[in-house]
Amino acid sequence: MPPFETTLLAFTVIALLWTKALDAISTWRFVGLHGESNPIARWLFEKTGLAGGMAIVCALYILILGLQITAVVWINDSWTTYGTVALGAFIAYIQYDVARFNRTRRHSAMTNMLLRIFCKSA
Repeated sequence: MPPFETTLLAFTVIALLWTKALDAISTWRFVGLHGESNPIARWLFEKTGLAGGMAIVCALYILILGLQITAVVWINDSWTTYGTVALGAFIAYIQYDVARFNRTRRHSAMTNMLLRIFCKSA
């Protein structure tokens, strides 16, 4: 893999881990056990407690991220690398937006747009 692609991939991994940490910390501090809006996470938190549920979610996240990066390195194709970087940047943005919402309780312009799109189709 060329050095530029390796650097992009490394920055993507750092952004994903950092924004997941912000999401977890903001959930812990501002949302808590009963304020979680994701029904799967809420169920998991109720079954295992907030700390246990967050540990499971973070462990699964790291496992999936590790498998994806391993696949990208193994495939060693520019399209796969750039696709993973683009998707990773989008996911990092969404995670940052969730962490910001947890703290401020205000939706961003992106979230408002997505809510308009998905509420119309529901």
